This record gives sequence, C-alpha cells and structure tokens, in this order.
Amino acid sequence: FPPTSTAPSLALHPTMANTAGTSDETQDLVQLEAAITSGDVEAAARLARKLAQRQAHIQAEVDSDAAAVTLRRQLQARLIGKGYPPAKVVQAMRRGDDQTFAQACAWLDASGGRASGGYSGSGAS
Repeated sequence: FPPTSTAPSLALHPTMANTAGTSDETQDLVQLEAAITSGDVEAAARLARKLAQRQAHIQAEVDSDAAAVTLRRQLQARLIGKGYPPAKVVQAMRRGDDQTFAQACAWLDASGGRASGGYSGSGAS
C-alpha cells in the first residue's frame, strides 16, 4: 500500500527488561515505527527481524480505530485504482469491515461493478 498522510497512531517502546537499550536499538525503533505507519512492509520486516535478533523486548501501542480507517481508505483507493466505479466501491465498502481485496473484487464483479479488464484474482497490484 502507498504511504498515507493519515497514518494511524503507533508508539513503540522498550519494555522494562530492556530500558537501557542502545542508541542503535532506539534508532531502529524509530525507523520501525515510521516504516509501519507509512506502510513500508519490507522495511518494517527487516527492522523487526533486526530487533528480534538482538532479543529486544518492545511494547507497541496502536490506535486501532485510526488503523482501521486508514486500511479502509487504502482498500478503497486500491479498488478505484483497479478501475472499479467509485460509487460501486462505496457500496462494496459498506458490506463490512472484514473483507479482503479479493472479496471486494469478487463482490464488485458479481454486482456488475466490473473494472476495466476485471480482477485477475492474483492480488498483485
């Protein structure tokens, strides 16, 4: 997903067992937080793996409501980007919070809101 300007609230902190973290660890935490909020999955995975190898203990706090809104906006933008009509995308989004990209595409295709070229089902964008 592309980075969003309305990133959900996320805070990463070393736990009590790890309060004397190194400056490298602190820098990695800051970078991990930025990668997660911007949607950079590759950087987030790389940084999380690096912290895990150091056996860093981290506590994360996420504003789940803000995260849900952001994910829904990203899904909506992705569907519109695939060529589905915006009005049909809004209808698909009203169907529920637990739908995946593939489920939304299947519903749009079945309801006649077909994208130009349709959805291939591969999930790639």
